[in-house]
Amino acid sequence: VLVGCSFSTQPTLSSTTQKEEHLGLWVKISSDNQIILTVPGVEMGQGIHTAHAMILAEEMEAKWGDISVVHAPVNPEFVADMPYGFVLGQGSTGSMSIVAWWDKLRFVGAGCRDILIKAASEEWQVPSKECKAKNSKVIHVPSNKELSYGQLATKASQIDPPSDPQFKSKLDYKLVGKSIPRVDIPSKINGSLKFGTDVRIPGMLYGAISQSPIFNGKVKSFDEAAAMKIKGVENVIQVESMEDGGTPGAGVVVLADSTWHAIKGLEALKVQFEGGKILGFNSKKIEEELDATLNDIGKSEITEKVYLDEEYSVQFLSHACIEPLNCTAIVKDDICEVWAPAQGINRVKEIAIDITGLDEEKVIVHTPHIGGSFGRKQDFNYFEITLKIATKVRKPVQLVWSREQDMRGGFFRPVNKSRIQVEMGDDGMPIKWNKQLAVPSIAANFRELSPLAIFDFDPPNIGGTVGDHFAAQMDYHDFSHPYEIPNADFEYSNVDLGIPVGPWRAVGHVHNTFYVESAIDEIAHKVNQDPLDYRLKLLANKPRHTKVMQLLAKKASWGKGIPKNHGRGIAMGVYMSGIAAQAIEISVNNRGKLKVERVDCVIDCGRYVNPNIIKSQVEGGIIMGLSSTISEKITVEKGQVVQGNFDEYKIIRMKDIPEINIHLIESNEKPGGIGETGNPPVAPALTNAIFAATGKRIRRLPIGKQKLV
Repeated sequence: VLVGCSFSTQPTLSSTTQKEEHLGLWVKISSDNQIILTVPGVEMGQGIHTAHAMILAEEMEAKWGDISVVHAPVNPEFVADMPYGFVLGQGSTGSMSIVAWWDKLRFVGAGCRDILIKAASEEWQVPSKECKAKNSKVIHVPSNKELSYGQLATKASQIDPPSDPQFKSKLDYKLVGKSIPRVDIPSKINGSLKFGTDVRIPGMLYGAISQSPIFNGKVKSFDEAAAMKIKGVENVIQVESMEDGGTPGAGVVVLADSTWHAIKGLEALKVQFEGGKILGFNSKKIEEELDATLNDIGKSEITEKVYLDEEYSVQFLSHACIEPLNCTAIVKDDICEVWAPAQGINRVKEIAIDITGLDEEKVIVHTPHIGGSFGRKQDFNYFEITLKIATKVRKPVQLVWSREQDMRGGFFRPVNKSRIQVEMGDDGMPIKWNKQLAVPSIAANFRELSPLAIFDFDPPNIGGTVGDHFAAQMDYHDFSHPYEIPNADFEYSNVDLGIPVGPWRAVGHVHNTFYVESAIDEIAHKVNQDPLDYRLKLLANKPRHTKVMQLLAKKASWGKGIPKNHGRGIAMGVYMSGIAAQAIEISVNNRGKLKVERVDCVIDCGRYVNPNIIKSQVEGGIIMGLSSTISEKITVEKGQVVQGNFDEYKIIRMKDIPEINIHLIESNEKPGGIGETGNPPVAPALTNAIFAATGKRIRRLPIGKQKLV
């Protein structure tokens, strides 16, 4: 029996004759009391299946052991009338999986609880007020009679749900706010959890791809005959260059009876490429382009005696996901099925309909668990390539990108450069602020946002900044940095480098928080004020942010002595109504070797669901932030990306991970995002700590081989 609630139409519960796919969000209850939650959010390691199940089970008064979770099929009703539907789509992005679904899941759970109670009261012919729900049962309090949800499901499915079910009080929560073990851990440990590359279909062909190492390059030649001689190789197919997205180079795919045979066939193919958008381009030329763009914007006039006038920059970054790009598809005359490790599965379905020409109901998108994404799997060209090949050969096809093809094919966190000019008054506080940003457009690579790039408008790149630009002042879940600075101006210009860029964990907040927090720290030292006290003055009208910073000072022992050659730095960042402040302690030895000793992080993300998941997300964000700050970078030589694997793309190792302490603030505010909140403050807190220890300012990331002593 299916029980569900629709959010875009009048709320109803399903009957046994209703189709699952027509429900906006639903619960399935079996006769043996198993409760299956269908989750619209995509699980890519962030724990959203567990968190969504906890919210629903809490309101439903379901026993935790009775709950299981499956990915939802594509259905437009999942995002209809949602305030973030345009941004979120059906999937997971922007740290919005709790923000967007908190009220929806509570509504479903509370509604299910109410109609199950009503079903029991009708069965017993007693008033509903004499009944209560607990542990997947309804109990008649006066008589102590009870019926399980499984016993009540058939009757409950025929009852109209309430339009405004009563939510539980936070004081009565038994699950939400507790560190409940994640539902996906057992299957990850025993290997039964299925990722994209685990999909197996009878008669499936395995594909390996070689694409132009220069973006928008063309295929010059290849030896098809040599490839076809390799054992197991069945087909060689050329793919065209695509102008948008993250994998735009033309290439050739070899299909075989195994991945290994496809790879060996690709080696024998000896494909040659020519041309390309950035032929002869290199990282030095990229820096010159950024400098020229900043110069075109022009400096502001400085009139005060005490001022800051500095430039900061960051490099391209790879997402470096453990799971490389992959897709599995089968296309027949009357049906198309796609197994898509994608952050937005509704977009995958749209692509499949366009390519196959099939009606919507004949296209089925399956959603495997994703082995990491951080924004990478919002690029949809790899699905397009796979679907075109499957359409051509009319056999099941699984196409997997090699690590090198994935890393060198883009897209990347955009390289960018910023100039910040600040004038201070007699009290040392800013009285004028001008921030300029030169950055390649993220919006230009995405269908929904690309028209904005025409007008030099790129919201993804400007989050976390300070200024009067209307986009930076959007009242959109802490889109702007919280510091209140008068006469703040923000100017930016998109730089077309011909290299695809896209969202990378926390998007614009990462580079802009580094720029803003570095400048604030420089100003504080310039006017001889404590960096923490200086920030608190800028947060005077922000009590939530002030509380976070004050707790950080206590937890990190700010102001207390530390050993020689050690230094502490501090920074604050915001993302999707989540607030994070961090203090990082480092040491630098006499040879200039950097060691990160300790990270303290205070988080206020509003009302939280599972503190253990929050801590793991923040710890992961901190480690990713440390790695990108210290060593990660993508460089270009002769028009080609240099780094192709982890021997060249340097991520920090386990031995480099410091002590990390996460402190959560209890809050009654609405839930905020957490998947990306821990990342933005890392870089400035670390580089500010380096200054505190050595007097050396780091204004260019990664730190790499810059001398610290």
